[in-house]
Amino acid sequence: MGTPGTGPTAPPPVPAAATLGILFRPRGVAVSSDGRRVYLAEAEADLLSVVEVVGGEGSGTTIAVGTGPRGVALTSDGHRAYVANSGADTVSVIDTAGGLVTATVPVGSGPRGVALMPNGSRAYVSNSGSGTVSVIDTATAQVTGTITVGTNPTGIAVAPDGLHVYVADTGSHTVSVISTVTGQVTVTVTLDAGPRGLAVSPDSRRVLVTIPEAGSVALIDTWTAQVVGTVAVGANPTGVAPSPDGLHAYVTNAGSDNVSVIDTGTNQVVRTVAVGSNPAGVAPTPDGRRVYVTNAGSNNVSVIDTGTNQVATTIKVGSGPLGAAAAPDSRHVYVTNVGANTVSVIGDTATYRVAETIAAGSNCWALATALDGHRLYVANAGRIGPTLTSSVSAIDTATGKVVLTTTVDTPVTVAAAPDGKHAYAAGAQSVFVVDTTTGQLTTTIQVGVTPSGVAVTPDGRRLYVTVIVAGSVSIIDTGTNQVLRSITVGKNPTAVAASPDGKHVYVTNGGSNNVSVIATDNDQVLATIPVDDNPIGVAVAPDNRRVYVTNLHSQTVSVIDAGTNKVTARVTVGLSPWGLAVSPDSRHVYVANMASRTMSVIDAEAL
Repeated sequence: MGTPGTGPTAPPPVPAAATLGILFRPRGVAVSSDGRRVYLAEAEADLLSVVEVVGGEGSGTTIAVGTGPRGVALTSDGHRAYVANSGADTVSVIDTAGGLVTATVPVGSGPRGVALMPNGSRAYVSNSGSGTVSVIDTATAQVTGTITVGTNPTGIAVAPDGLHVYVADTGSHTVSVISTVTGQVTVTVTLDAGPRGLAVSPDSRRVLVTIPEAGSVALIDTWTAQVVGTVAVGANPTGVAPSPDGLHAYVTNAGSDNVSVIDTGTNQVVRTVAVGSNPAGVAPTPDGRRVYVTNAGSNNVSVIDTGTNQVATTIKVGSGPLGAAAAPDSRHVYVTNVGANTVSVIGDTATYRVAETIAAGSNCWALATALDGHRLYVANAGRIGPTLTSSVSAIDTATGKVVLTTTVDTPVTVAAAPDGKHAYAAGAQSVFVVDTTTGQLTTTIQVGVTPSGVAVTPDGRRLYVTVIVAGSVSIIDTGTNQVLRSITVGKNPTAVAASPDGKHVYVTNGGSNNVSVIATDNDQVLATIPVDDNPIGVAVAPDNRRVYVTNLHSQTVSVIDAGTNKVTARVTVGLSPWGLAVSPDSRHVYVANMASRTMSVIDAEAL
């Protein structure tokens, strides 16, 4: 039987996405609450390095297309993008791998929208000036048919089942329904006012149509071709798109500069999200985590986090962004800029740089950030000598200045209480409780020889402390500061981390090459997960989906699925990876590689 985590069933290692050189030997790592800074503890230099995350998600490549680009659509494999150029009466075909226009297809007058068959075999283009839909054979990049529809067609969509194409005829106040089998209009649905944008639900049962004049979205039953309801939204609604699971729909309201979030089960607006000026296009990512909104009046794109229904970031693009389409990998979005005759490709363009160093304490080993992000706590293990130099220090993250120093005995790890009132440091044979307001050491709790890791549960009621020599985890009641019980885990337990939901605690057992999973409701080990050689650090993603473990001797990070307790990936990092931390959005993992003096950045979405 092979080494745990390295047998034939273990996933092959993949390299980290980025590596940043650090001057000293980093051991501990923490991320700021806004995700814009990473702090590294430089044990040998008594310093903290502050790494700035520069750029983040943003507009990268810009591709020149035809005049007046509006609609954009991607093939299901993401290899090609089709752009309707309203001013040039053409469609540009973009090879997404190379970022180049590989074909230009003449279509009708004033093309506004473009939609693709699910299998990518044909593209359908709405020509607003000629009242037609052009049918493009994507294999030959040639128009093979022209279908007459209503007046001034704008929005266009293909049903997910591939049987019908729906066209918003703005001038004639209708929706044309085209059979993809016959290439003919089979039915025309009459509306009370001119439609603009439309989309089809993932189950192909509903067509959602924006009616700008009425400030509403009309709902069409695809089986009966009848309007079965309307939903009042904001002023001048233009774009609409359902979420991948079909539970919500997102509507851009150009007249009120916001997005309406519709619950498709109740057909009610459940949230209104303020975005930029004159929002037009809307594109949810296939993973359902984000929605991209083009703001034509402010030349940027708002990125909405669907978990919170708040704008997570705003990305500057070209002049007059209108259309948007998300790639299947959910990591790239294509935006048409009508004023610049370009397409912006939005992706992860983050870079990293060491912005400054902060003098902390003597031989700083570990870091922890306060929940509100205002403070960074440092465990300073100190030096061997006649005078005790070890301490816990607190740094004001706004000023980078040490605002509190408490002398304790050889702390090697530190954690902050969720309410910010206490910090807990483990060292020598004890856990030290520090009052973060006064800086006083209030309690010393004996746990045994060589405690090395400490974690606070999200409710702040329990501490879990790893004790190396005993091969156990001590559980402390923070209300009484008493050890309630000890749990036997693997050999040489080192790091410990609590899940964001408080249901589980994860312990790295360096001597047995595995991770113990403790259920906090009964404090029993419910699973033991084999990983690589000498696991020493552990962190749980804020979204509670994954657990990351640094393996000191294997130069890897094991990626554990928190739902199945299985290793799903192994990432190659630097020499002697020690501490690690996950960004607040769970998209990046930062690893301190002590021996190679580097920080590895793992792209969690690529795993």
